[in-house]
Amino acid sequence: IDNIVNASEDDSVLISGSGAEANASLTITIGSVSIQTTADSSGNWTIASNEIDISALNNGSLTVSVTQTDAAGNTSSSGTITITLDNTAPSAPVITTPIETDGIVNAAEDEDVLIAGSGAEADNSVTVTITDNNNSTVSSTVTADGSGNWTLSGSELDVSGLNNGTLTVSATQTDDAGNTSTAATQSITLDNAAPSAPSISTPIEIDNIVNASEDDSVLISGSGAEANASLTITIGSVSIQTTADSSGNWTIASNEIDISALTNGTL
Repeated sequence: IDNIVNASEDDSVLISGSGAEANASLTITIGSVSIQTTADSSGNWTIASNEIDISALNNGSLTVSVTQTDAAGNTSSSGTITITLDNTAPSAPVITTPIETDGIVNAAEDEDVLIAGSGAEADNSVTVTITDNNNSTVSSTVTADGSGNWTLSGSELDVSGLNNGTLTVSATQTDDAGNTSTAATQSITLDNAAPSAPSISTPIEIDNIVNASEDDSVLISGSGAEANASLTITIGSVSIQTTADSSGNWTIASNEIDISALTNGTL
């Protein structure tokens, strides 16, 4: 197609042509590898089904030569063209980590996961694929810059449809000849399932009524959180954070909320 033979083509190079005498014998040579075929009655010829394996030849420019020999044994001069053998795969690119700051993709991040990296050859295509434990995948291909850096910025991956759990991020690069590298891989975690609502212990302040002696130190406690989860407690316009213990219990004891500035009434 392009006069370049890559690693996926080097063991089955197809050469065809025309202009031979009817039924002449042709010898096709690439480097040190040769093969014979016979022209048809119109002088067309091909080595289809008997392609040449040049995988052992040195990378670089190769001369393809073809001669024909007629029924009397006379051999023509060579018809020649030049092709390039490039069957050396590039090295795996490098993925920049941590992905999404902490290697965990949450519900706010799962539609636009940004993957970036380096280590590609200048202007090579880089394909990034993210696979879940059910072998479902999403992928995107970008072009490395002149320094081999690459990013999916503007083309981030949507992993919201993949299964929660460990995801494998892989990146390969493909050079101009069509050779593809081995994959660089990283693991990330998809957790886009929101936790259930925690429970608030009641009554608050014994009777659910906050008086003047209590309004600057309202104590809220509860349970039902995930272990070590972060909780935000809000009363009106006043908020505070705390962390659940390993059993999911939580409290703002020693850091009670001051609601003395709020308007009297239901909160």
